[in-house]
Amino acid sequence: MLNQTNTNHYFLHAGWYKLLATQIKESNVDITKYNTYKDITANNDGEYDIRSLRTLHSEIINDYQNFKMSIQAAKHVTPFTFGCYSIALSTCRSLYDFLKIACENFIYIAPQIRLSLSQSNGDIDLILIQNHSPKDSRVTKSGYVIIICTLLEMMRNLNNKESIPFQLYAPDLNYENDEKKYLEQRYNCTKLINKAIIKLKFKEKDLIHTVKNYHPEIHQHNLSFVHQRVEKLNKSDICLQICDICLQICDIFEKYESLKDININSVAEQLHTSTRTLNRRLASVDTNFTNTLNCYRLDKAIRLLKNPEISMTEITYQLGFSELSSFSRAFKRWTGDCPTKLHTSSIINN
Repeated sequence: MLNQTNTNHYFLHAGWYKLLATQIKESNVDITKYNTYKDITANNDGEYDIRSLRTLHSEIINDYQNFKMSIQAAKHVTPFTFGCYSIALSTCRSLYDFLKIACENFIYIAPQIRLSLSQSNGDIDLILIQNHSPKDSRVTKSGYVIIICTLLEMMRNLNNKESIPFQLYAPDLNYENDEKKYLEQRYNCTKLINKAIIKLKFKEKDLIHTVKNYHPEIHQHNLSFVHQRVEKLNKSDICLQICDICLQICDIFEKYESLKDININSVAEQLHTSTRTLNRRLASVDTNFTNTLNCYRLDKAIRLLKNPEISMTEITYQLGFSELSSFSRAFKRWTGDCPTKLHTSSIINN
């Protein structure tokens, strides 16, 4: 029987509101004329509803035609913007540690997005994956821009105000020239590449040196508070059940040795519902069975490719592809990279 989707997953850390509000003020926007602004209030944990913030953000951008606002908001981030989370990140030993800890604990500031880190042939990819959630709680393009630029700004601050060169992969990169110029100049974006997945590609050699701001005592003290909060969030329905129906489907996928013969009819049967009802439930969260399956495949592919003891043939089989070439084409379409590069790197590193 299908469980009902939990409705408590709409909230973001207050730090995102601080960044947006500061940039709105700097841009001389009369925020009081927006009804959405009047409705914005924090919950008992001091978090803000993503729906209200997203609507306000979109209305202001459209009214003032200031498409750089999403990028510029990030420059206001400080070590205190996200509390213990940003303090822990601002006192990391290296930029690689920064990315690793940011990924492991991102639920602390935004449960709607997952971050994943992968290494291949001297490259380190930071991948942003949208959690399955109802359409009205999803992160928009402007939201992704704030998230990416905020992480880059925090890395820049940690690295003595020096930006690390990176390439940005994302769909529909229709940035205006001034937006591209800002990304290139402030954050050292060397290339914008249109791909289905959203990721930032760094060179490992640029991330492994110990930074000047490294403070092990402060770092560990704040990281312990972050871990406590994250552990609590991971045990709660609020974050684990961002979209219960998609998670139930993925749980079924996990039971299969291979995804080759999986189909919506068999999944619906295991959920004790009809195919029609399952399609309707998936449509209510703005997705479908094929998209859910491919998102799961990508997530599992990244996990399996990091394990040097699993062969490419076995990975291809588990993901349900008939041939390695078919899997390679799909993975490259999703990420822009060949899966053998990531797998070979894992073997070498081990």
